Amino acid sequence: MYRSPAGRGDDAPSQATRRAAYAAPVLFDAIFLTLFFLTWLLLGAIPWLLISLRRRAHGALWALPFALLGGAGGGVLVPLAGLDDGWGVGLSMLAAPLGGAALTWAALRVWDDHDLGHRFARWATPAAGEQSAPPVDSDRPPSGPEDERGGPSRP
Repeated sequence: MYRSPAGRGDDAPSQATRRAAYAAPVLFDAIFLTLFFLTWLLLGAIPWLLISLRRRAHGALWALPFALLGGAGGGVLVPLAGLDDGWGVGLSMLAAPLGGAALTWAALRVWDDHDLGHRFARWATPAAGEQSAPPVDSDRPPSGPEDERGGPSRP
């Protein structure tokens, strides 16, 4: 018979009960770490949004992954530096937008210095002398009576 520390003759805890007791803290840790990372990503995206609005979205999609990386990196570096108490959480929430702003600025600097907007624009337009294929639906005759604007006619 299993003796509890209190001296009562209780039955031994089952294997499932012991596994559940160890799994619960791990699950809560995973939930809180996920919430911290999502918060750092969101805080890293705020400076990206502000800078992108200021630049009228010129190069914004290029800089978004860098902003998210900077936000997560800035948030993670504070606890890794040893501040894992309440002050560390607050400082990591301040470091995330700073990291996002720094990497957004760096990514947009690369965008401007290497003229990536012009390079990517060439991918989207056909080269000189190339004809783009007509849309697939342009060869088909209209399916029903249409008015002068090209839409279906009304009685």
